[in-house]
Amino acid sequence: MRKKKAVEPTAVLAFTGLSIAVVDVVCRIFLKKIIGDQGYAYYNYAWQTCFFLMLFSVRGISEAVSELMSERLADRQYKNAHRIFVGSGMYVLFVSVIAAACAYLFSRQLLPKGGEGAIPAFRILLPAIFLTGILGVMQGYFSAYRNMMPTVISKVVEAAAGAAVTLGVSMAMSSCADGVDSVSKASCKAAGSAFGPMAGAMSGILVMMLVFSINRRKIHKHIINDKHHAEAVESVKRSILQQIKPLAFSMGFFGVGIYIDQMLFASIMAEKGIDGGTVAKMFSRFSGMYLSMLLVPFTLACVSSAMLAPHVRRCFVSRKFRDLKQKINDEIRNTMLFVIPISALLSAFAFPLMRIFFGKHTEMAGWMLVFGSCAVIFYSLSAITGRVLLEIGQSAVLSKNELAALLVNVVLTIVLTSALPLDGFSVMIANLAAGIFLSMLNQKTLRKCIRYQPEYQMTYIYPGLAAFGMAASAMVLYGIMEYLFENSVVSLLMAILAAIGLYFIYYVLLTHIKEEELGKMYMGNVLIRMMKLLKIY
Repeated sequence: MRKKKAVEPTAVLAFTGLSIAVVDVVCRIFLKKIIGDQGYAYYNYAWQTCFFLMLFSVRGISEAVSELMSERLADRQYKNAHRIFVGSGMYVLFVSVIAAACAYLFSRQLLPKGGEGAIPAFRILLPAIFLTGILGVMQGYFSAYRNMMPTVISKVVEAAAGAAVTLGVSMAMSSCADGVDSVSKASCKAAGSAFGPMAGAMSGILVMMLVFSINRRKIHKHIINDKHHAEAVESVKRSILQQIKPLAFSMGFFGVGIYIDQMLFASIMAEKGIDGGTVAKMFSRFSGMYLSMLLVPFTLACVSSAMLAPHVRRCFVSRKFRDLKQKINDEIRNTMLFVIPISALLSAFAFPLMRIFFGKHTEMAGWMLVFGSCAVIFYSLSAITGRVLLEIGQSAVLSKNELAALLVNVVLTIVLTSALPLDGFSVMIANLAAGIFLSMLNQKTLRKCIRYQPEYQMTYIYPGLAAFGMAASAMVLYGIMEYLFENSVVSLLMAILAAIGLYFIYYVLLTHIKEEELGKMYMGNVLIRMMKLLKIY
């Protein structure tokens, strides 16, 4: 009888993270239809500003708690592990309350120029900083015990409750906002949408509290029976800060870049005499439409980096550099196998996708996706190489790389927005350039540290050629289907489904990849069965 493979905890969390990203994108699609262009623009302003504050207050707390507690639990130091848990909770309470209070008082200054309509939504979002931090501490606690089920359930509940409340309250507020001017109406709708993240985090906390209550006696028994010397409070504080700081900075590049971009873009456009509401809608085409389409493939890369992290740490500690470099190449290759064709499909079907998902006034967002969908390739590469640098103790160098890329982003945003009439397209170009620059810097650092050499043919060239052939074939098929059925949605769906099969056929024919090698990739067994069905193997 064949032995079943055990499902790795990181793989479960990875799949959960990917599913949540899909839910988030679907929620945003419906949200824009409910609250309209202006309301959606104000909501994006509020959310990007709140996310920026989260980056420097509670972002990375879950991983930090998990890492610090795991170290102590390995030596059965239950008392010290619990002190880390309590200390992390106090840290979140202190930092998030100060951040939220300051943000409430300086809402107008923190939001972009002309974005006063986003103030109510932003203030409603602020409690989510504290609630998200507390939920992260709780999730980190159970992750340290290698019990992933509470974390998975809480994440799913958080996403589902958040999406339901976001859409439900925004619908209610839309009907209540009649009889007021257009700006107040849009502001009211955006404020209704802001209740979702807070409700989601509260729902997740309730799930974790239930799990805690079930395990209360067992946890208390471990702490009582632990005879290890208790760590000093100062030592606990130092450990938490040292662990959180690199994680926050490593995750902060994209969030900080988008926040700075929206502040600069709004200020420059206001100087040109353009109305604040119009500017908000311009920027929303970048942050709320273009970036939403890149969210799922980028999450796939973040998932890959999270799954790679334990292997990198293990190989680096045991000085197995050949295995480490091979593992990095395998993970990047597996990620690019999916990210490159997704990028090609997004570019090929940019206009119908934007029209179907986000409705009218999406031409600029469509052009952004045509020329900028390749950004997800460089964002993904940056995410994986950045995580490797973090795991091999190069967080300081990673921070320098990210600051350099951020500088490129800022300079290009200012120059392009000021000098050319590109609207939000200038921000897309700046972000794409910053992503390319960061991926190059990270790879250069890896070459210095572990003499890492990227593999190009199987990782980029063959997937790129297969993706090009797939996109061209799919566009022809879409044209034929639309002519026959006169239905964009059905035609697009059929073209994309056909494109998926065509991509892997082209890839196998180009690479002459062996069955054993294909089996090692993501969904390898499914691909092998498909190739055998088509008589390619």
